Amino acid sequence: MPQHLVAFTRSTATAANTFEAMNCVADSVLAQASATAFWVKGGMRVVTGYVGSDAGTPFLLGARINSPTFRRVGLPNIRPMNATRAPGGDPNVMVIVDRPLHYPDSDTLTVEIIASGATPDTICLLWLETEREPVPPGETYWLRYTSTSRSLSEKAELALGPGMRPPRPSPTAAEYLQVFLGLPNGRSGSPSGPMPSFPFLRHAPSAAVATWTQLVISFDQLPEGEYIVCGMEHVSATCLGARLVFPGSPWRPGTLGQSSLTNQNHAVFYDDRLGVFGRFNAFAPPTVEVFCTAADASHTGFLRVLRVR
Repeated sequence: MPQHLVAFTRSTATAANTFEAMNCVADSVLAQASATAFWVKGGMRVVTGYVGSDAGTPFLLGARINSPTFRRVGLPNIRPMNATRAPGGDPNVMVIVDRPLHYPDSDTLTVEIIASGATPDTICLLWLETEREPVPPGETYWLRYTSTSRSLSEKAELALGPGMRPPRPSPTAAEYLQVFLGLPNGRSGSPSGPMPSFPFLRHAPSAAVATWTQLVISFDQLPEGEYIVCGMEHVSATCLGARLVFPGSPWRPGTLGQSSLTNQNHAVFYDDRLGVFGRFNAFAPPTVEVFCTAADASHTGFLRVLRVR
């Protein structure tokens, strides 16, 4: 598989100078063993990591990966760290692509932090993989995409035409009456007046806070063909991480978020060391999931692609 990006958060430390587990951010691929641990399958390995805290390093003293597998030597720390939660230009990133941490058997994955006192919001992102496909030779292009956080409902409207918004799956009986009979709140009686507007038929206005939110992206141009992705940038006001959703693949390879188009991300997201992120045809491009600290409604990104045919 390509990499799979997972996230952990913690807003407070309840004890000073004691390692405490961070909370898992719900993931569409990895199941949770608990609120603070993911299940990982045998053969997976940790290749990259990012930790940042708004308290800064005087308060955040360390972060480590806690898995029974790694106790044979010692729980590995994530180094270096960052003095802010949001990745800045050229952020500090742990890169162990050439010497990754292996899980020979299924295990749990927990991230723990230690602080000198109460710790403001802390984020950890880890990149996992089972195998790596080298990037083949050839010309690569950075293709720009944008998004305004459209949901699948709005995507259907754009494809089918104005007003063609399907209802959400399994609406309640009252909602059926509202939509198809025009009755307010499911009450009996004769409908009158214009059809009301229903929030569940409309798209979400922006990315959700502190959870993976799927965006529908639009490329400036994407000629017909098959492409591989070997690099990614994503920019929005409060984005901490972004990952790609390729048709037919459960894995979510990704990158650190940036708040400015003039920032440079860490070199590992540019230099092919992470291998091929995924493949797609122009008629079925990937979508993007973002992890933000506020309800960002405007997103710009770039995929480094190589056209294979």
